[in-house]
Amino acid sequence: MTESFTRADDVLWRRTSCAVLVLPDAAPEATVLSGSAVAVWDELGEPRGANEIVTRVAAAFAIDETTCARGVLALLGTLRDAGAVTCSP
Repeated sequence: MTESFTRADDVLWRRTSCAVLVLPDAAPEATVLSGSAVAVWDELGEPRGANEIVTRVAAAFAIDETTCARGVLALLGTLRDAGAVTCSP
């Protein structure tokens, strides 16, 4: 079974012209997402598995999925640990 990731319901976020600012409920300060991290955040608008996110972001940026997976998985872990993303089986 694959885990599904999505934005946490209580996370505050705002898009600027070149980034996304993410402020989880209990966080003392915002996290700034830029570049391909913004594309990952966009994918989290609805529940998606990590593999699906990797495939979609890799295609959007024309990079290989192995390289993309390292960054996406690290970002998902960081966002989950911060409380900005939820993960469900």
